[in-house]
Amino acid sequence: MDAGGSALAGLEIDWSSGDSGVATVDGSGLVTGLMPGSARIVASADTASGETGVTVLAQVTELTISPSSPSLLPGTTLQLIVSAEDAWGGPIDGRPVLWATDDPSVATVSAAGLVAGVHPGSATVTATVSKKTEEVSVLVVEPISALDLAPRTAILHPREELQFTATLRDADGGIIEGRPIGWTVSDPGIASITEDGKVTARRSGTASITADAEGQQAVARLIVQAAVGSVSLNAGGGKVRPGGTLQLEVTLKDENGNLLDERDVAWTSDQPNVATVSRSGVVKGIRPGPATVTASSEGKEGRAAVTVEEPVARVVVTPGTRRLVLGEVFGFRASLRAADGEVLTGRQVEWSSERPGVATVNKEGRVTAVGEGTTEIEAISEGIEGVVTVVVWQPDDQPVVLVGAGDVASCLGQGDEQTARLLDQIPGVVFIAGDNAYPDGSEADYADCYEPTWGRHKSRTRPVPGNREYLTPNARGYFNYFGAAAGDPATGYYSYELGAWHILALNTQFTGREGSPQAEWVKADLAAHPKKCTLAIYHVPLFGPDSLSPRMEHVFDLLHKAGAELVINGHEHNYQRFAPQTAKGVYDPERGVREFIVGTGGKGVGVADRTLPNREVAYGGGFGVLKLKLYQEAYSWEFVSVAGKTFSDSGSASCH
Repeated sequence: MDAGGSALAGLEIDWSSGDSGVATVDGSGLVTGLMPGSARIVASADTASGETGVTVLAQVTELTISPSSPSLLPGTTLQLIVSAEDAWGGPIDGRPVLWATDDPSVATVSAAGLVAGVHPGSATVTATVSKKTEEVSVLVVEPISALDLAPRTAILHPREELQFTATLRDADGGIIEGRPIGWTVSDPGIASITEDGKVTARRSGTASITADAEGQQAVARLIVQAAVGSVSLNAGGGKVRPGGTLQLEVTLKDENGNLLDERDVAWTSDQPNVATVSRSGVVKGIRPGPATVTASSEGKEGRAAVTVEEPVARVVVTPGTRRLVLGEVFGFRASLRAADGEVLTGRQVEWSSERPGVATVNKEGRVTAVGEGTTEIEAISEGIEGVVTVVVWQPDDQPVVLVGAGDVASCLGQGDEQTARLLDQIPGVVFIAGDNAYPDGSEADYADCYEPTWGRHKSRTRPVPGNREYLTPNARGYFNYFGAAAGDPATGYYSYELGAWHILALNTQFTGREGSPQAEWVKADLAAHPKKCTLAIYHVPLFGPDSLSPRMEHVFDLLHKAGAELVINGHEHNYQRFAPQTAKGVYDPERGVREFIVGTGGKGVGVADRTLPNREVAYGGGFGVLKLKLYQEAYSWEFVSVAGKTFSDSGSASCH
């Protein structure tokens, strides 16, 4: 242009680039970009020149779209981002991006790359930057309509693991896969859970397991409980009869011995033809025999032996018909038999009396005669009845009285005077059962201690010696005091008649073992006096917690075989009464000998602590005497306490 701004033609123009490494320019003014950067292009003619700036842009060689595998639900949006790089890997920013979708019915895309889900399916979205194009597949997925969680309830023990499973479903019930699922546990102290749903139990308790996917949730119940460490069974007696039932009790404990409940228990019987067992542990007897019932829980077992018993077919009451004197107490026994005659034990027996006004019976079969007459005593077991007849009678003859005690006189106390006052009021024959005068049975002991008290009844006394008498040589004080009433001083044993009774007065300072002179004398005396009613008096008892001397066991056996009723002893300073028994201590209500220990004459008293079979009464609280009324075919007894004491014991029985 000239100075006036008009174009000039025909002038030669010279072109140049300020940075030929970035761009060059030819003689016609054509610029060629060589590398990214900026350069000044200058045009000169004559003395004038002009210039312009040229920018050479980097060529886009790589496009990346993220996310690379986009998915979304219908009605939701997702932002796509494109990244551009040049050939050297450098980022290229600020270039315009052209977005497009090949299927807008599935997904649309905005100019800013925001994809919107329209309908389930797949669409291709492209991004173009500086003529470089990249595409990505967009998946519009079915929405989750339901989430199924399995198991819904689980029971684990500490340290056990369990895989929970979540199943995703669409509106048509189809299974949807590949969606992320979140897992949580309500109490991490009870259990932990991994990101894929595996649970590890930690401690006892209850927790909720939750699975979550795209707003859908499902919850399962997890129970963590201690493992069963032991199983035990209680079968009671373990007895059941055919057709009967027995409830077994099961106890479950953990390894620390703590009780467990609400656990599944499986029951089995090893002999179902003998006994079956229900799911609740009820055993039913099928036929007689043994069976073992097993209860199992979580791999642990407990067993119980069960016996199906033979049913009772017959009840036999022994002994048979019995005559009881009014006031007598007598023990019957019921023998239970199976159909084949086998004796059955351990069964319940119920006793009753047809006429309780004549005789009553307790649950052990002990009958008490309360009124004259005849009644039947019934024993029932499992519906089977046994019967025995009891006749109660009252003696109409005049009895003779035998009264006394042992262990009597001492100058150091007043007990002998107290019991002597009882004798002052009781008529009859007085017995004295040894250790009559303390301390040594000397003539002085008898004169000074015995004579002032019991001595006033000397004329009606039938004595026996005790061990104290023989502390004086040959029991000289005893024999000199009582004279002929004491029998032969060489032996000290004798017998006499009292009413209808035969009475033996024996000497326990001489042995009564088999073959001994005293035993042979007793045998001969019993044979010579076959009375219906017999008793013996001697000092040291065969049965007694402080004695248990066998020296008179054979004599006791001779008395038992001869049908004797009573043995009266002293030696122990108390009162004891035993049930009828044999010399071996076997209860024998039909022909047994009843032993009385009456060491309560005045020397001292004390309680017998040791428990003995067949002993019915023991008293050590005071002095007293035993008063016997001896009838022709029966007897009655009464322990009479001294003044100020209230203890008493009485009863009656028929002779054998």
